[in-house]
Amino acid sequence: MSAPIIRPAVPEDYAAWRPLWDGYNAFYGRHGETALPEHITQVTWQRFFDPNEPVFALVAEDQGSLVGLSHFLFHRSMTIRAHERQNLLGNDSMGFNQRLAHLEEHAFLCV
Repeated sequence: MSAPIIRPAVPEDYAAWRPLWDGYNAFYGRHGETALPEHITQVTWQRFFDPNEPVFALVAEDQGSLVGLSHFLFHRSMTIRAHERQNLLGNDSMGFNQRLAHLEEHAFLCV
């Protein structure tokens, strides 16, 4: 496998995202009788594309196939450390793409 491309999920990714999502849930014991209700999966997917929701999805794509996922959210905090705020929100010396790459790196560490 070559190095995957990390990118935001797009609505057209649903069919390829779904088996990864189901596998993630199965790993945590949410399958069969304990599976999440279908409406939770549908609402979760819709939230990724709702600008009013602070929930996001990244996918790893390798040779046209999705091979990984990462879901994350931003929430308010009064305890964020200065270097975290700088890395996530940026400063004059760090461009948007650098901040996004930093976030992607940390988000995939959590998958």
